[in-house]
Amino acid sequence: MRILYSIGITIYRLGVILASLWNEKARQMLIETDDTIADIGFKTGFNSANSFIRVFKKLMQETPGKYREHVRQNPEDK
Repeated sequence: MRILYSIGITIYRLGVILASLWNEKARQMLIETDDTIADIGFKTGFNSANSFIRVFKKLMQETPGKYREHVRQNPEDK
């Protein structure tokens, strides 16, 4: 039972690390490119723009479009 618990924790941590790396790449692309939100979603592994927007908003508390607008107006908030 303890081994299964440890494996679960390890998988969870791996998921957190991957989400963090994905999020960093998506944020970088939103800031540095003029690619559409849908294109950035597809380039970062999502099958639909809606899925990308939903996950991004859950992690960042704002949509990718609002994030791009906010950071471009306030570069110090990257």
